[in-house]
Amino acid sequence: MGKIKVLIASTSYIILKGLNFVLKESEDIDVVWNTEVEELLASIIKNKPDFVILSGEIVNQKNLKEIQKLHGKTKPIIIFLKTDEHINTPAFCDEIISLYKDKNNLTEQFSQIVLKYTSGKPREVTSTGLSKREKSILRHIALGLTSKEIGNKLFISTHTVITHRKNISQKLGIKTVSGQTVYAILNGLVTMEEIGS
Repeated sequence: MGKIKVLIASTSYIILKGLNFVLKESEDIDVVWNTEVEELLASIIKNKPDFVILSGEIVNQKNLKEIQKLHGKTKPIIIFLKTDEHINTPAFCDEIISLYKDKNNLTEQFSQIVLKYTSGKPREVTSTGLSKREKSILRHIALGLTSKEIGNKLFISTHTVITHRKNISQKLGIKTVSGQTVYAILNGLVTMEEIGS
């Protein structure tokens, strides 16, 4: 399986930029966005996304009946971004994500949705050049261990773990723990169940 393609549709520049920033921390996610309702259908057809994230103000537009028809043909997973608790979720939306979550909760919920619709099958680690040791350390990072705890568990010094962590960040192009955790989940290095336990 290649990159996961996500289309974000909102008239809010801040929502578009914020979600783009959060999702792009994983190099396995390719994000495109759309601000015009009139162009949304064409964008879905052209980009063939795996997931479409629609914000509340887009969904409430009258001409979105067409998305419902298209949904049955192209089968993207429609995620409704709840920007207002009073907005009713449209019937054709498959999942709901609340805008009022912190970054870690957003990435975790999106990861769970991705796993759910990819049958929860772990994906092979992409050719990033991570060594076996780096993959092991990345797994422990995703499980929430500190550098010292990882060192104790793998019988290596904390300094060595820090060096590996720098190399992992450089190779993946992902600097945050939350981004690396999403990467580890999407590539089958760790499961959501293990992180939750």
